[in-house]
Amino acid sequence: MARRKVAPRGPMQVSANTKARQEKFIHGFATNLGHIGKACEAADINRATYYDWQQRDPKFVARLHDKIELINDNLEQVMVAKAHKGDNDLLKFWAKTKMRHRGFVEQQEVTNNITANNIQINFGFDLKDSKEEE
Repeated sequence: MARRKVAPRGPMQVSANTKARQEKFIHGFATNLGHIGKACEAADINRATYYDWQQRDPKFVARLHDKIELINDNLEQVMVAKAHKGDNDLLKFWAKTKMRHRGFVEQQEVTNNITANNIQINFGFDLKDSKEEE
């Protein structure tokens, strides 16, 4: 049985009811720090409706993006305050995510040596040594 092709739908016309549900969703999204499922519950919609809004309503997407940035700003403020209090794990996280341009990046180096008759990959340790220790 062949699947029926569904034509893409264009931008949506937003009714007052839809706009009210979108506002409930955005409020629930912010209250639950970006948890989509809980935001859908708050607006009494299913995820498919949320994804439809994302694809078809650029104004909804813009409002949602603004709320995401507000959530990120608030979380960043909390992180900075904790880092100032000496939270070393948070300082490491902050450096790895916000200071990459300054060289704070974890890197893993893998080298491989190839010869004509066999392939040898060097991961920085010798398998023979680890087997002998067992």
